[in-house]
Amino acid sequence: MIAFFVITTVVWVKRDSVPPLWDQAQYLQESELLYHVLRQHGPVAFLSQFSETLRTKAPLITVLPLPFYFFLGEDQLSARYVNVVFIVLASWYLFRLGEMVAGRRAALLSVVILNTFPLVAGMSRQFLVEYGLMTLVILWMYYLVRWQRGEERGSSWALGLLLGLGMLLKVTFPLYVGVPTALMFAQELRKRRPRAAALGSLARIAVIAVPIAGTWYFKNWASVFAFVVQGGFGHEAREYSKGDLFSLPTLSAYWLDLINFGMGGYALVLLVVLACWVGVGLRRGENRSGVAGAHLPLLLAWWVVPWLALTFAVNKDIRYSVPYLPALALLLGAGWEGLTRRRFGIAGLGLIAAVSILNYGYYSFGSPRPAGGELRAAGLILLSQNLMWAHPPTPETWPNESVVRWIATDAAKRGIAQPHVTVLFSHARLSAHNLNYLAALRELPIQFST
Repeated sequence: MIAFFVITTVVWVKRDSVPPLWDQAQYLQESELLYHVLRQHGPVAFLSQFSETLRTKAPLITVLPLPFYFFLGEDQLSARYVNVVFIVLASWYLFRLGEMVAGRRAALLSVVILNTFPLVAGMSRQFLVEYGLMTLVILWMYYLVRWQRGEERGSSWALGLLLGLGMLLKVTFPLYVGVPTALMFAQELRKRRPRAAALGSLARIAVIAVPIAGTWYFKNWASVFAFVVQGGFGHEAREYSKGDLFSLPTLSAYWLDLINFGMGGYALVLLVVLACWVGVGLRRGENRSGVAGAHLPLLLAWWVVPWLALTFAVNKDIRYSVPYLPALALLLGAGWEGLTRRRFGIAGLGLIAAVSILNYGYYSFGSPRPAGGELRAAGLILLSQNLMWAHPPTPETWPNESVVRWIATDAAKRGIAQPHVTVLFSHARLSAHNLNYLAALRELPIQFST
């Protein structure tokens, strides 16, 4: 299954030729600048440059493509292959986590469901932080469960590494892991674990995490937290909101987007049927969730807490939901494994996996349909090829390279050493951001601004 999702992602990325969007172009530009510093001036200069990269956004994503540039060459395609590694890690560790909390077959179904969620599939093809952040959250939960099972020393060192890297990937990493971790630690302290052992684990986590995150936060903590406030509650946040914060139309529109473009209408059908079946079981005194009782609160906290926090945030970008979707995939995989085992055997489990993969193939590689060519019911999208981030590849040619080359040639003729060019518009595929990226890629001293 992992090989299948890796191969389809590589094929999709190689067929998609459009220039990067705004955030992606910014990450790619900084990544190129770091690579040039490392190549020309060595590791000391690189570390100094890294500590000042981006300033307002955690910068780990700019470092991740550097090995790919070395082996595959410097371009957007090489950078996108970072997610191939994340697909392998996310799928494998979700499977291992699922084995521990729900069993082997439930774990396999969870991997299929997660990778066929439209938003997860879409993020696996873009050079953005969300898929990598989701991967680190999965690893965190895996080592947290191992810590709970008594593997304290090794697991706490791993958690320290993940916390440091997670903070360097995005400052909101604690939103997804904080409450489940506090819940697990509280449960263990109440049951049997000596307080000294728990404090020792926390100390080991801090000893690893603080120096790793500090390579960047020591210099930039003020600017990044000011940006978080502005991006979460200020003018920039309001640009991404969907209306009045607590109005029912605003919330329902956001939730509908999470369903249609996040998990997909097909997964909602699975969730509703499963919820009804589990509800009947609760009335009969049966645990039909498929998850071991000790781990069910962990999965619910992993999913529900960030879902509520993001629901009532000003900035309602559905990309932020990606790191909690594995919890939903685990719950669906565990519940449906139990349901089909009782009613239909392994054939029912295979049918769910097959339909998920067919839906994935349709919105990833289906022949283009005319506008409106989708299956809807009461606002729910049941079948479509345009699910925001999830869609077939776009094999378009844009003139961005020609624009940058022309300006470089014209500036040389005029004797302008460092041209500054104002772009009078900002299109998704032609903007100051991706023109600056191309200038950095070609090592041209051109600066574009909008």
